[in-house]
Amino acid sequence: MGTFNSLLINKQMQIQAPVEDVMKKLLQGEPDGFSITSTDNNEFRFLADFSLGTMYIRGMPNLVPGINILGTLNEAGNGVSSLKIRSPLRIELVSVFLICAIVIYAAAFNTTNSTSIYLYFLMPALVIGLWLIYRVQESRLLKKVAEFLRAK
Repeated sequence: MGTFNSLLINKQMQIQAPVEDVMKKLLQGEPDGFSITSTDNNEFRFLADFSLGTMYIRGMPNLVPGINILGTLNEAGNGVSSLKIRSPLRIELVSVFLICAIVIYAAAFNTTNSTSIYLYFLMPALVIGLWLIYRVQESRLLKKVAEFLRAK
């Protein structure tokens, strides 16, 4: 499977340590390049310190969270922990998709003037480009989390 095989990240990591040790590291560790917050029992949010395209820089007020991934920690047996990672659907991506769909729909039924054929290629390219920017940053954050936990 390639890196960009689906719309959202959904991955399972194996960590060679008991859940208690991993939990301690997640709650007390000092990660580099991201922060960790506990959202529920054995559930965590990993938030990048800087994210492009989300108007987020750590320490500044924001309307939407920056690049983040969610993780659920479970016992896998024999002193091994399992961290299920998933990325949330970005509201910015949904908004841009809807705006592009409306523009294309309006342009297709516009009878007063001619619409440039480039519009029909530009709008989907905009959505794909924005998704790619988010996906690359989420993948980089996932790699930092794995390095922090030294997961396989």
